[in-house]
Amino acid sequence: MREASYLGSVPAATYGASLAVQHEYKNHFLLGLEAGYENLRTRINIEQYQIDDMIFNTENAYSITRNHFINIFPSAGYNFPLAEDLNLSLRGGADLGIGLSSSSRLVIRDIFEDDQHADRDGLAPGLDFRPRIEAKISGKRLGLTVNYSHGVTNWLNGWAGGPTELYMRVVRVGVQYRLF
Repeated sequence: MREASYLGSVPAATYGASLAVQHEYKNHFLLGLEAGYENLRTRINIEQYQIDDMIFNTENAYSITRNHFINIFPSAGYNFPLAEDLNLSLRGGADLGIGLSSSSRLVIRDIFEDDQHADRDGLAPGLDFRPRIEAKISGKRLGLTVNYSHGVTNWLNGWAGGPTELYMRVVRVGVQYRLF
């Protein structure tokens, strides 16, 4: 049996959208605020499944977990001008993820004909605090961003039995379009 946390050990396709307001000072120092919505998904590959005292081997079985957040990202950083219309920006701050809901879908077609669904509304924390670093390379209107955040909120705080520490880790790669 493969060990995996509830949040999953395999990345899955996610999506999100946000709006950002940012000010660049004359010395290239940046202050910004970003707000948006994101649906973070993870996948757990399942090799064995247990029903009562029977253990079944499975092929292509998995569970997808979805965690919905409103995300607020206050940040500070520095912009490095590389050319006339090319910049490299480095920012740091904190993701303040306001948990809306969590749900999961279990797919084991070797055993069940239909997918099994489970709502996990009690799992998403009210606030998931995640320090975040970000790099962005941008032209006049388009930019490519890469960032990483690591949560400090324990999702299993107050749970009993088994491992009781679980923290969200998020790697994002995105495209940014400048309106003004």
